[in-house]
Amino acid sequence: MPSPKKDYILDDKILMQRNAYSGAAQGRFPDSRDGKLLDYWFGPKGKWLGKALCVQPFEMYTKINPTTPPGMLAGLWMGLLIQLRKWEYNGVKKMSETIEVTPAYAQYYHITLQQKEEIEGKIKAGLQSVSQAIADLELLKHDERKYREFLDYFGLVFNEDGESEAKAWTKDVKKVDEHALRSVFIDQVDAHTGEGIAMRNIVSRWPTLITDFMRMNEETDVEKLRETLDVSRAEAVVLSSKNRLFQEWKKLFEPELKSRYKKIRELVASRDASIENYRNWVKPMIRRHKMLAEGLDVDPHAYDRNIYFYSHSQAFAHNAVKIWAWRFYTASEFYRSAGSERLAIEQAEGDIKPDDEWTRKTLIFGEEYGLIRKFPWLTKTWVDDKIKELTSANADLMVDRKSYYAFFILDMSKTNGRFASGEEFEDADFYIHGIFMSKNVLLVKLLEMAAQEKEFDDYVDNLLGIGKRNEEHTETAEKKKGAAGNIREMFGKVNETLASAGLSFDVLKGRPYEKDFDERIGKIHVRGMAKERFMPIVNYIKSKAGIGK
Repeated sequence: MPSPKKDYILDDKILMQRNAYSGAAQGRFPDSRDGKLLDYWFGPKGKWLGKALCVQPFEMYTKINPTTPPGMLAGLWMGLLIQLRKWEYNGVKKMSETIEVTPAYAQYYHITLQQKEEIEGKIKAGLQSVSQAIADLELLKHDERKYREFLDYFGLVFNEDGESEAKAWTKDVKKVDEHALRSVFIDQVDAHTGEGIAMRNIVSRWPTLITDFMRMNEETDVEKLRETLDVSRAEAVVLSSKNRLFQEWKKLFEPELKSRYKKIRELVASRDASIENYRNWVKPMIRRHKMLAEGLDVDPHAYDRNIYFYSHSQAFAHNAVKIWAWRFYTASEFYRSAGSERLAIEQAEGDIKPDDEWTRKTLIFGEEYGLIRKFPWLTKTWVDDKIKELTSANADLMVDRKSYYAFFILDMSKTNGRFASGEEFEDADFYIHGIFMSKNVLLVKLLEMAAQEKEFDDYVDNLLGIGKRNEEHTETAEKKKGAAGNIREMFGKVNETLASAGLSFDVLKGRPYEKDFDERIGKIHVRGMAKERFMPIVNYIKSKAGIGK
């Protein structure tokens, strides 16, 4: 049984808590249940302040609850998602979706069930095709292994990069296994020559016939064989005939073996590609089927409690969607006051790397708060590969030299209903959670998204019978220090010395992100984000829903 997932410090459940910040944490160590975990580490007196920023002000959360005629709120939601792209958000990703329809809502209920049944039929057909393809692949691979064994007997090696047929094959005469070839000839060729001709059938006349054949070289002269092997003339004649057949078989079988091996490799590659195609074809079907998962299947008790007016005797349809959206944010007067430390660091090392050693050790692989709590299978190799993918220019998820981002968790919980009188309504709760975060925190959230994708891929692979294809590696932390790292270490020691004397030294602080919570983060960054990022989303929903008009 897989171990249950645990919340890590940047989990949505923690980020979406409204009481995450309530002043500096005092005294006891807080946990996620009392809502002070973010405050303790990222707040005004946070232990991690400057190394990472994840600030969710109480004011940057709102819930909008409009009720409209059917279809209007669904269109509003789709319009918002399109508008976010027009506002050039770096990413707009759907993270989850559930749907629940009561049988009393006949039209909607039957459409939903029909879609699920059609998708299930396609998935079953796809799984059957994949199962057959995998069975065929296993047979082909068995033949490939057998032919490779024969190639080893001939001392042949196939070079895939060979430009011509001659360069595609290399032969090492020293590795030719003559003994194995003679054994194959006896078992699989000579045994089928006839009842009274095969060596196995006439061994009763010459008990050492097979042993003598195995000791032979390329000699076929009868008299020389009599002297060399010390056998009778009759046996020497039989051995001479079998040896000629053996030499001829080798000449014919070697080129045929090369041809068959190349063909079988092509068939294996073709079947392997077809399995991948089947997988890619079935994957969106499975995803769509999971997205049509009914809310009562996820958590029936919580669902009934939260949707308090939901009744199976009434015509209701409920749909819940969660979206992540983020865009870089640059505050005004960025390089003034305490922000000047950022300029000094940039001059020392260039753009700040989001996957620094502290981020890896604490937010990704930290056993107490890191992402590995939620995904215990995380490995250094997988994380390295994903970071390269997520931070590449083609991904367009982050922007070079942009250290801060406005991150939003958008929750939409929509209910459609029809009364016995025929009147219909549509009601929705739009939850908007705004979070100001540094680049390394955003990277961890993107890794969380990628990890969810990998788990879904593994789920699909398990359904297809492919299994996990990712190798496990042991995590070992990389320790890299550049010029800037040495500068930070030097000034860090100076700061410690001055701090012990009650002094401070603010030319260059040993942390890559803003540390001045009250003057810089609160008054400049968060206030600007609320005006330029948070309020446009809120105003868009209100204006389209007709609130305040």
